[in-house]
Amino acid sequence: MLSFDDILANEHVQATGMFTVHQHPSEGSYKHIRSPVRFAGTPSDLMRFAPRAGEHTREIIEELQLPGDVTERLIAQAPANEHL
Repeated sequence: MLSFDDILANEHVQATGMFTVHQHPSEGSYKHIRSPVRFAGTPSDLMRFAPRAGEHTREIIEELQLPGDVTERLIAQAPANEHL
């Protein structure tokens, strides 16, 4: 089994450009796997970054349509609520 570093160093992986480097606004640079399907007329690229832990907690809890006090209590108790 190959390690992640072995995969990145693999000749085929490098020749096909399987990974690209992106700059996340808060997390810095990271390697992102490209889409395995490529079309000449409609190139694809990273559309948005994965959410950070807790980034959508408020929206998800509010979708439950719980009473306001329950919603606020759940948000306050969320393990990753630094984004709220």
